[in-house]
Amino acid sequence: MSVDTEVNRNSLRPQAALLAAQRHILRSNLFFGATEFIVAGSMMLLYANDVLHFSASRIAAVLSMTPLLAVLRFLFLPLSRRMGFVPNLLAFGMLRVALIGVIAATPARHLTYPLFISLILLYGLATQLGFGTVWQPMIRQVTTRDERGDFFSRMRFSFSTITVLVSILASVFIGSSITEIQYKGLLALAMAGQINHVFWLWRMPKGIAEAPAAPANARGVWKSIVAALRSSRLLRRPLVIPILLAFAGLPLFVLYLRTVINVPSNLIAWYLVAANVAATLSFLFWGRVADTVGFKPMLIGLQIISIALAPLVLLVTPLAPGAALAGPKLFSLAALFVSGTLAGSLGAGLGIVMTNILHYYVRRSEALEAMNLYALAVVAFQALATMASGWLVDRVGNSSGSILFGRGFFHLDWVKAWLVLGAPLLQLAVIWNTLRLPVPRRHFGAADFFASMNRAARKIKPGPSSETPRA
Repeated sequence: MSVDTEVNRNSLRPQAALLAAQRHILRSNLFFGATEFIVAGSMMLLYANDVLHFSASRIAAVLSMTPLLAVLRFLFLPLSRRMGFVPNLLAFGMLRVALIGVIAATPARHLTYPLFISLILLYGLATQLGFGTVWQPMIRQVTTRDERGDFFSRMRFSFSTITVLVSILASVFIGSSITEIQYKGLLALAMAGQINHVFWLWRMPKGIAEAPAAPANARGVWKSIVAALRSSRLLRRPLVIPILLAFAGLPLFVLYLRTVINVPSNLIAWYLVAANVAATLSFLFWGRVADTVGFKPMLIGLQIISIALAPLVLLVTPLAPGAALAGPKLFSLAALFVSGTLAGSLGAGLGIVMTNILHYYVRRSEALEAMNLYALAVVAFQALATMASGWLVDRVGNSSGSILFGRGFFHLDWVKAWLVLGAPLLQLAVIWNTLRLPVPRRHFGAADFFASMNRAARKIKPGPSSETPRA
């Protein structure tokens, strides 16, 4: 099906129904970031470390296995097609509510590692088969080319705001170590957010958010998968970018701060607040930059900034338990919060870029299959990166030596050596690959990105972008 045909068919849908569907999607997604932050993100990491006393390697095993469940998406694609996008999200959304309840109701003393990993994997499976499989394809059905950028900005800003508020709440109540009661309270909040997700999906206008044309049987779905694998531009150079970025980061940086640098849990929570606030406040700024120069110069510019800021982590030095926060230690905490703020802001910009890339290089007719193939490849490499991160923190960071220099203001260990020397090499590879992406706005470069940052900060309204994702 041609792009024009898809656009024309979408234009025949009642505009009021499309807007209603968009509102329901925004409301249902409000607590998704906060729920993941609690159940499968940073708060879960602190709970597993402080209360359950699992090692970094064991925690990394949980996090690395969860994304691999995306492989099962393809077994359920025929069922997802038959069920429809919204019924699929409802079914697995209610399963997520039940699993959060089980985790909250299970006392920590009974939460053995096999039981813990089983519950987290089941939760991850419900996320992959529901939200992970059909969310992005569903959004393509209810947005048009002209409004998609604005919709993504509003969606990211809204759920990021809720995530910030939840992270602030967690920071206020968590002490030097998170307790079982504190985490169970956060789980209750996560359950309320997940119930909100189910409620607004239940009220979604019928039929407006479903896939265009579904193959009649499983064989037809597999043919669609093979066709997407052969022809989708999304599965070429654009796929290399998130794979390289997965290894350029440190997925278990929170555990590194807790176990190697000895940062108390409450300070880590405030570090996450700084990152989340910076991300939320940056979305509109980065949106203006993206509209001005497009995603290619923006991605290159973000990588240049990230490489330049990499040595900042050397200023974060280990904290001795009970040590006074003065001199180099106080300076170290300041550096930690500055780095968290910058990481949050750059992460927000990167999220906008990657979303634009995801939707620009895929057609609506192939969205379900191509986006799931893309996600499968990405999460597989993210799982490998998480396992490598766990090994680096647990086996290298906790057991290898480190040095303080510059009168105690600088600290270097093997983890930081990777962040300062190894990761930038992968980011340079991202830049090299991005330069070869086929995009229409060839006359914009990295210099235009930095110039546009100044214009965006002055709130100069940009013109329309020719890189708006295609319908």
